[in-house]
Amino acid sequence: MDNLEWARGGWLFLLPVAIAGVWFAVKLRQKTVLQFANLQFTKNNSRVIPVIIVLAVLEGLILIFAILSIAGPQRTFRQKISKESGADIALALDISASMMADDFKPNRLESLKQLTNEFLEKAGSNRFGVYVFAKHVFTQTPLTTDVNSLKTMIGHISYEMINHATSGGTAIGTALVFVHDNLKKFREEGRDQAIILVTDGESSYGVDPEIAARQIAESGMRLYIIGMAGEEPVPLFVYGEKFINNKGNHVITSLDDKSLKKIAKAAGGKYYRAIDENVLRSVLSDISRLEKTPLEIANRISVISYAPYFSLAALVLSFIWFGVYGMQRRPLQ
Repeated sequence: MDNLEWARGGWLFLLPVAIAGVWFAVKLRQKTVLQFANLQFTKNNSRVIPVIIVLAVLEGLILIFAILSIAGPQRTFRQKISKESGADIALALDISASMMADDFKPNRLESLKQLTNEFLEKAGSNRFGVYVFAKHVFTQTPLTTDVNSLKTMIGHISYEMINHATSGGTAIGTALVFVHDNLKKFREEGRDQAIILVTDGESSYGVDPEIAARQIAESGMRLYIIGMAGEEPVPLFVYGEKFINNKGNHVITSLDDKSLKKIAKAAGGKYYRAIDENVLRSVLSDISRLEKTPLEIANRISVISYAPYFSLAALVLSFIWFGVYGMQRRPLQ
């Protein structure tokens, strides 16, 4: 906020003249009254001198406020406005049991949550939606630019969100179709849309992922797939307990790059292999830069004028002047 300004500051040079005029008016009226003091020095007229001075002062204040109003007092507010076309980015996050593997510390899921929050801090004016999936797909949060809400909702993602006995598995194709349809509902003209799929496994349920990928390509959306797993297969433990599949075997989790590369290719997208936290952070950073758009900076200038307040003060003082003058002119009893 800038300091007080004057739209027509030249009028302020009249203020000394107005103040001097008030002073001379007061002196002149005092002199006039004193010439007739012998006639007016009665009990009823003992207040004549103060009233005359009050009238002179009121006239001077009216003149001063009128000059200030004409001079145009105002304050100027200057604000920079950033306009970004941005993008709509959907995060499709795998929450199947294998995301509890500890080749990322403390496990894949918690590492993903932490690094996703770092990614969101670079959001700019992008809108983000978060979707989680295993055998079924769920909307964690629809598209929004509220990064704090996104972080909160990502923080609530956990292994216990689903019953892994009935909803366990990895339905990549179903997740892609679900996310694609949700993005399409909120599509705006000239705004790019992208899906970031993070998974550590092969698709085992639902729609063929390559068919879903082709649908994404036809819609003009971008697809980035991140395969999240270490270089070596690891035995899966959940809270220190062996994770046993329905065949009674201890699950060993690994990542098959081939299927994920095919899905990315079908969508005309990109595939990244994240073997540890540093690689995943680098991948998310690269994607963040790809989705950024140039800023268009505009300056908004707002002007608040105080002239009406000075005009109102002059008007109020005028009414007071008329009231005092009327009282002075009232016939003596």
